Amino acid sequence: MDTAIFVKNTTEAINKLANRLNLQPDDVVIISEMEHHSNDLPWRKKARVVKARVDISGALDLDDLCSKIRKHAARLKLVSITGASNVTGYINDLRTIARLAHTY
Repeated sequence: MDTAIFVKNTTEAINKLANRLNLQPDDVVIISEMEHHSNDLPWRKKARVVKARVDISGALDLDDLCSKIRKHAARLKLVSITGASNVTGYINDLRTIARLAHTY
């Protein structure tokens, strides 16, 4: 079933999702080092947050992301990566990130 939730902004959407998922303290959520606090703090309250590295140019290190997804696959509940950095303007390849997340 497809579901749409209407919210004011991404911060509100992330908070609603974090509060509605049944995350446990030993569950893992992977984010990146480039995330805004609104995509970091809500997950920290509910689960273990693991951060994928960002290289010196500000690009997400896809090899590191893949490694972390593989390493934490048994407890991984969510990969939450920004579409574009609000600091550097770097635009992530969300199709590749989604493919990696769904592989494991």
